[in-house]
Amino acid sequence: MCALRLSQDEFFYFEMLRNIGHASYHEADISEVLRAAGQIARGDIESFYSAFFALAERTASQAKRSEPTTLSGKRHTLEASGFSIPIIFYSAAAEPDAKKGPRPTLIADTGFDGTQEEMFHVIGFAALRRGWNVITYEGPGQPSRVVTPVVDWAFAQAKALDIDTGKLGLWGESMGSYLAPRAAAFEHRVAAVFAVDGVFDCYQPYSRFTRPKGQEPPAERKAEEFNAYIRDLLRDPNTPTAARWGIGHGLWSFSDGDAGSMRDSTEPMSPYDFMAKVKNFTLLGLEDKIQCPVLEGHAENDLFFAGQPELLAEALSKKATMIKLTDADGAGEHCHSGAGILKAQVMLDWFQKVVIDKN
Repeated sequence: MCALRLSQDEFFYFEMLRNIGHASYHEADISEVLRAAGQIARGDIESFYSAFFALAERTASQAKRSEPTTLSGKRHTLEASGFSIPIIFYSAAAEPDAKKGPRPTLIADTGFDGTQEEMFHVIGFAALRRGWNVITYEGPGQPSRVVTPVVDWAFAQAKALDIDTGKLGLWGESMGSYLAPRAAAFEHRVAAVFAVDGVFDCYQPYSRFTRPKGQEPPAERKAEEFNAYIRDLLRDPNTPTAARWGIGHGLWSFSDGDAGSMRDSTEPMSPYDFMAKVKNFTLLGLEDKIQCPVLEGHAENDLFFAGQPELLAEALSKKATMIKLTDADGAGEHCHSGAGILKAQVMLDWFQKVVIDKN
């Protein structure tokens, strides 16, 4: 039996499901997301943006008129080597059944397009309810260079904030499920990693964006032809939305200010340079450096990273545990979107078993 789809566009369907799913942990109301969904034209990214931007502005206005809640994170800015890391710390001390003393602490990382505020609703609320502290963060993309300062901060604040430094979990969502294992290859104070949904090599799934209709693009070594081909794809309204968004967002998010000479005037960087950078995002050669247990989510109908959890599991061998959640569970979409309660239950139970109950 198929699920009721809010859009015939598979990318928009996923994004709507992602937002509705956050209602489980207070990021959205179902009706407001459905209303926004009704204003979106198939394949029209601008209409999607306009509908959800208007909803965001309305929600922000409502928040300004509301009384503050007792649950609030505290923002900090960590200074690293040449860049800053914004973090938010959520203490479990205010939870009704909170125990005194050091607590397990979950460090949560977003992915290709998310925010740390979203991560609190993805998994932070669920962790708090278990009496665990939560730290969300955002970095410029260098996983170990970002995670190590966050872990340093957790150790430095352990006594004041009741952080059990022997029970630190690192959660990586979507592309973060590549970044988190990579960070663990260099940061060994992390007790366990959540890779949702387990990415071994970013180039393979990202390169699918360049052949949305099955045809092979010009060889990437032919930079000018490759760039022209990708630009035509982006202009073609018949190119699947996921491909147009994935490439367009990649050109923006992978740009580091050095645009190169091959970009056109509208691009942060050229498609050729984008794909060249993505090739470096692999765990190949780092497998043995990852020492802690890793939990992989495996989504049956993953739109973006199909096949990657199996590659990561093979590479990590006994260090990896794979949890398969299916369409029948209502959890088969990318990152198990729309099934946040089930995802939190099975994944946080795993951490309880392999880290908390063993120490």
